[in-house]
Amino acid sequence: MFSKRQLPIDLNSCSPTKRLRHNLVDLFLSSDVSGERADSLLRDAVSAKAENVVDLVGNEMVKKHKGNACRDLLRKLKRTTVGWPPLYYADIRTFDPKKQQEVISKIPFYLPHELLASLLQMNSPEHLLQAAGLNRCALSHVQKAEEIAQRRFVPFGFWGDGVPCNWDRTQSLECFSLSLPGCVGADANIRFPLTAINKKHCIKHKTFDDILAVLTWSFQMCALGIHPTTNHVGQPFIDKQRIKWGGKEIGIHAVVAEVRGDWKFYKETFRLPGWKEKRGCCWRCLVTPCGIRDASSTAPWRNQRIDQWTFIRRMQEGPDGLSPFLSIPYFQGDIFQIDWLHTADLGITANFLGNLFWETLNRLPGESQKEKCSFLFAEIQKYYKEQKISSRLDNLTLSMLCQPGKQPKLRGKAAECRYLVPFAKLLVSTYFNDESNQYDKTIYKATMALSSCYDCLSAEKFDQLQLARSSREFALLAVALETFANSNKWKVKPKLHLFQEMCECSNSQPSTCWTYRDEDFGGSMAATSKRRGGPVSHGSLATSILTKFAIKNPMPRLGQSIETKSFACSHL
Repeated sequence: MFSKRQLPIDLNSCSPTKRLRHNLVDLFLSSDVSGERADSLLRDAVSAKAENVVDLVGNEMVKKHKGNACRDLLRKLKRTTVGWPPLYYADIRTFDPKKQQEVISKIPFYLPHELLASLLQMNSPEHLLQAAGLNRCALSHVQKAEEIAQRRFVPFGFWGDGVPCNWDRTQSLECFSLSLPGCVGADANIRFPLTAINKKHCIKHKTFDDILAVLTWSFQMCALGIHPTTNHVGQPFIDKQRIKWGGKEIGIHAVVAEVRGDWKFYKETFRLPGWKEKRGCCWRCLVTPCGIRDASSTAPWRNQRIDQWTFIRRMQEGPDGLSPFLSIPYFQGDIFQIDWLHTADLGITANFLGNLFWETLNRLPGESQKEKCSFLFAEIQKYYKEQKISSRLDNLTLSMLCQPGKQPKLRGKAAECRYLVPFAKLLVSTYFNDESNQYDKTIYKATMALSSCYDCLSAEKFDQLQLARSSREFALLAVALETFANSNKWKVKPKLHLFQEMCECSNSQPSTCWTYRDEDFGGSMAATSKRRGGPVSHGSLATSILTKFAIKNPMPRLGQSIETKSFACSHL
């Protein structure tokens, strides 16, 4: 719930007799071992007279398990689930690769309004209603909603994206999660899974529309603050628990304050404009692909902002129509955040560093490009060692800088690109310091402007005016470099415009809504989705992920440090 790199409990606070149980159960819940293997290990532990594991193997402890070991172990562990609502199953249109046709599948969800009710049982309203962690845009949205409704709202964050889920990265898991962006400290890292589905089972627009229809209905219940009496299609509930809840007040209200994701996910899921759309490639202004190179202070798009009704009209006039998500209460187009990780680190920064390193190779010692690349990587390793950088490139090859037929781009992870920006400053100071050379001078200034943008990321150093000024300077220099090169190098991409929107027009600190923690959470969901055998249906994958997550993570109590969140080690 907080990080995929740590156990949900503090083993140091557990008695020695419980540590073995927690470690074995975590191996199973993390999909590191199969259910059959976990059952075998637990039986061996019982045979070795270990304590606190007998209840997980049953009466015939030393005999081989017969039947579905994974299912049976999950059922035993589910008895210890603390605070989670039951899964909600909905009919979703999906694609069956074997039949090569559309089918209706039962997909499980954790519903936002039921998570809200569960959170309220474990926490005070004051902890849920806090808004100190919101950026200015999200805070303004919540305040407007509160002014209209004349009540306070818990701010929710909604994230979705595809995450590679197999060894060769040919398949991806489409994940949806909920967060509490108004919280600060350790609580800001909390994520709740809503649902997940393999990308190969998705039908364009249909699958995501059905998923969003369920979530939108639940978000409507969050704003109303009541439990529904019927399901998302208006049919009576059949499960006793939801029949009992029907019509009762939740006790608190919530609204979606921000949506996070990359440009590709926004287009595929919510039908926001893509970078190629000639009628307009931005959801915040009227800029077209032809106008993204005008980065000046007098650019027409700066005065062509999109209001609420223009946003909806453009969506209606689009080829795919409106997304169901636009029906969430108090919807505004500006809740779709521009993400620094995808726009800067993996976007304009990766492009700029790739071009810079490729240009630098011509000035390095060595008889071949390969030798020059090795020399550059040696310099990077010296920088890593001196600055004690944690996120490092494991290697640097020519194909990581430029692939045949493509323009240069550094192919690395987001954090690896981000930590190489200070190294780029050292590089240009050494190899591009000729004041009489206009090309070198432009590269030098562009590097310094980009570095100045990164200096504004931390809360302690955030300066909106400096960020806006430096981003505009970098954008102008990036366009000038494209003109200088007049080739396949230094190409300006549409993300440069999103970068300006984020730095100049959002009036918010980018690090408050970047998706580093969300991507980390998506990676943990993908790891949990690893199959160890048995039949696979469209809904079984999500059922396994959501069930294991609930078993592993009790409903959190806010306002505590991670060290004190031992989650009462007895819950497993």
